[in-house]
Amino acid sequence: MLTVYSKTDADGGQYRSLIHFDAPARDINKLLLKSGSDLWFYDPSSQASVRISPQLKHCYKLALTALSPEATYHSIDL
Repeated sequence: MLTVYSKTDADGGQYRSLIHFDAPARDINKLLLKSGSDLWFYDPSSQASVRISPQLKHCYKLALTALSPEATYHSIDL
């Protein structure tokens, strides 16, 4: 499960998104930050922040579907 926080950047109108991993247990509290074309990954167990290179960004696509009908979005692609 993931929790996604997003807001638009006042200067460029692009989204800044913070994705918090809520489950599975091995991924709890890991974070992804997307700001414009920059993408960062944070792992609290190693306290390491890693910038994800542009070449790797095009390798994966997440198609997320809400489990609850109360969710703001039924589905979202990241």
